[in-house]
Amino acid sequence: MFVSENVVKGKNYSCLTTLRTEGVHGKTWQRSVVYNTFPDSTAVLTFQSLLTTKKTEDCYVYDDAFTVTDTEGEKETSWRCKVIYTDLENCILLKSRYLGYQVWASKSYVEMHNEIPYICVLQYEIYAGLTKYWVYDWETCPSRVPV
Repeated sequence: MFVSENVVKGKNYSCLTTLRTEGVHGKTWQRSVVYNTFPDSTAVLTFQSLLTTKKTEDCYVYDDAFTVTDTEGEKETSWRCKVIYTDLENCILLKSRYLGYQVWASKSYVEMHNEIPYICVLQYEIYAGLTKYWVYDWETCPSRVPV
């Protein structure tokens, strides 16, 4: 939905959308995530990442972060997203070095209520302030369909 770091300007993040996730055979805490973006009015880019949960401190009972690994050709990059808040169904607030604070919401919730869950927006604004850099625009993105 939106992030706190302005790394998306001029990048290929327009209408960033998760297409599907799949479990990784034999790896309970890993998921393969396929997503796409629309860098302009005609192009579509599809990417795949490996998402792994991890515990950042031994004091936590459950994993509290994601490690995301992208493979593009021979270059592999990896970064960590810490879970700040989630309601487990409708929205999540993450923090990473690359995107800063990030709010992501389920498509079904936003379509039904025509808004992002208030608790996630409130948490974001407490941590990051009012500035938001949108990576998904509900005015234009729903009509964009990958070919």
